[in-house]
Amino acid sequence: MEESHVAQNKLLELLDVFRDYTKTGRVANQIIEKLSTKLAYYSATLANASQQATKTLK
Repeated sequence: MEESHVAQNKLLELLDVFRDYTKTGRVANQIIEKLSTKLAYYSATLANASQQATKTLK
């Protein structure tokens, strides 16, 4: 249950960054770093989920 709250908070933070980008049309350097970190996290999470699904289906 704790993990789902953490994941949800991280996703909300990511959405907040995109919302700011759409309002201003630019992303500040500190936001770019934060966004890059979050994208790397979600990319790794999706890769892990995909690997688990593949293992489950085999």
